[in-house]
Amino acid sequence: MLLFIFLVQDQSLKAGSLEKAFERLEVFDYFNARELFIKSMKKDPVAAGFGLAKIHSSGNNPFYNLDSAKSYILVSDSVFPLLKEKQQIKYAELGVTQESIRLCKDSICSKALVAAESRASIEMLNHYLTNFSFCGSEDQVTGLRNSIAFQEARALNTAEGYKNYLEMYPDAEEANDAQNRYHERVFEEQTESHQLGAYERFIELYPESPYLMQAERMIYSLSTSQGSLPEHKAFIKRYPANRYVRESWRQIYRISMQNYDEQTYLQFKFDYPDYPFMDELENDYMRQTSLFLPFKKNGLWGFINEEGLEMIEAVYEEVNYFSEGLAAVSRNDKYGYINKSGKVMIPFMWDDAEAFKNNCAVVSKENKFGLINRNGEFLIPLQYEELTEPVEDICVVMNNEKSGYIGRNGNPITKLIFDMAADFHDGFAIVGIDELYGLIDSKGNLVFEAEYEHLSWASTELLRVGNNGSWGLINRVGEKILEIEYDAVGDFHDGLALVAKNSKCGFVDSKGKIIIPLNYRFAENLLTNAVFSNGYVVINNKGKNTVLDTLGVRIQFPGYENTGRPSEGLIPVQKNRKWGYVDYHGKIKIPCIYQEAYSFSSSGAIVKADQQLGIINSEGKWILEPSYDDISKIENNYILSRQGMYGIALSSGQIIAPCEYDRVETLFDHIAMLQRGDGREYVSLKNAKLIWTNLH
Repeated sequence: MLLFIFLVQDQSLKAGSLEKAFERLEVFDYFNARELFIKSMKKDPVAAGFGLAKIHSSGNNPFYNLDSAKSYILVSDSVFPLLKEKQQIKYAELGVTQESIRLCKDSICSKALVAAESRASIEMLNHYLTNFSFCGSEDQVTGLRNSIAFQEARALNTAEGYKNYLEMYPDAEEANDAQNRYHERVFEEQTESHQLGAYERFIELYPESPYLMQAERMIYSLSTSQGSLPEHKAFIKRYPANRYVRESWRQIYRISMQNYDEQTYLQFKFDYPDYPFMDELENDYMRQTSLFLPFKKNGLWGFINEEGLEMIEAVYEEVNYFSEGLAAVSRNDKYGYINKSGKVMIPFMWDDAEAFKNNCAVVSKENKFGLINRNGEFLIPLQYEELTEPVEDICVVMNNEKSGYIGRNGNPITKLIFDMAADFHDGFAIVGIDELYGLIDSKGNLVFEAEYEHLSWASTELLRVGNNGSWGLINRVGEKILEIEYDAVGDFHDGLALVAKNSKCGFVDSKGKIIIPLNYRFAENLLTNAVFSNGYVVINNKGKNTVLDTLGVRIQFPGYENTGRPSEGLIPVQKNRKWGYVDYHGKIKIPCIYQEAYSFSSSGAIVKADQQLGIINSEGKWILEPSYDDISKIENNYILSRQGMYGIALSSGQIIAPCEYDRVETLFDHIAMLQRGDGREYVSLKNAKLIWTNLH
């Protein structure tokens, strides 16, 4: 531009080549017009530059070149304001004005933008950004360029590819997604061998990775694969900074203290003076060796032991079970915590208080929730309308109907921006925004945007997603494992999940491969009922069962009308509308004499005879005669129901309590709580002994 500035002086516009050039331009004689304009550039850069820009930006001549057009129009545009008014008037007679220059420049910009976007290559878009940045479409073109580059990085799908993308386009909208994919690919590439050393190197090289927890968990898992005491001791010594050291210590305690007697307790303290939970040891020992049960007297609550002896006087309005050596109890409508000596450990100052878990408890006061430690000190102050107990050391909090995450140490993980926030699951959590759902990592970064109408965990690694009534599967970085085109997708059990489409269902594995074809009639109840267990699944439609193994092989026996789930070496079969059992070779073991027959467990099988339920052993003998409306198994006990009342029996068939109670509940695996009206009693499941009662 400076080459032409010296010509901007007070001089008259003489008739000559410039006028002839515009005349030639009017009749589309581009060749001669161009030569005349070029000759005029030194004396009349404004008009000649304008004319040349018109020629080079017109697509109907061989001189079409937007880069040249751009160069000429910028000269014309930059020199025009420097002209005297008289010169501007003369140029106006040729059609050269500030407005016509602007319109020509806009036209060149528009054509350059169309050309760049239509070819849609990184090279063309970068060319536009370099040579046409004055046009004002930089953000639009940059976004397109970044998007194309990201698609190329995704096609490559390597850590190096995502790293290069982030280095070249750090401000791209896709940068967060690229960052998440980079971390995921780094983790997978660095630990592809799944060897202990690979995870160690990963932690050393990438200490800030969001996959650090997974690497540490894998080191813990590989180091303690047998669950032995030497393994845990070696793990703690070798990896003192691993976050699973605390869990390893607890496993050492669990293994060492299988027999809770005084000698074992003292030996453990001597062997492990560095045990990090030594302050819990006495309370935990007491909790394990002496069970405290709530009891009610004169309208107030206290605690008894397993012998029915009063251990803590009944002076509290409400009590909860002991947990980690402390129990939340209330007095004068306020909650506090006591130990098993009845000593108040945390004062009565809370409107509500939950049980201690992992050395912390949620408390509330004046409709605000916080988190305290065993000393009653705040880990998280009372400042939230809702707060959940920590999961993976992170709490969900809510204020003003918006949720977010905070560490149990009180450090915020995210702002309160979510309409829904679920608990963390191996370092990831589902969040909702405007009725759409996405995933974040434990640092609060979005792994993928909230773009699904439905999102839930289908397994430890995969998520079930739904949009517009269709369902599929994605992994934890948002990649599709199963296309979103199915009518339903179930949870994974034994490595397989039910999928349904067009009223037919089958099963898919964790890689999205259909293992069992969609050949079976689908009903909604199959999502919860048709799940694999011990290698088998039962698909029931209109009373007819189809039993499959994990390879899709159908389990059936000639001569039988129906088949149940195999278990404990026996398979329920139906013949002439009656049920019995055969072995895995089809040999009859228990005759078909029952109206219904369910799978065996270690203690027996529930069957129906004469419209009543009972329990038989593997020889077909009655453990419990059929006289009940319902029977459900809990641990090694059976809850019995008859005419709306409940009782309990041991796996041996011994009746601990007849069906005379409004409610029955098993506690701590060996205590039964039975309730009738406002009264209750406790019975030992070890010896069928009544521990305590206030029933009348």
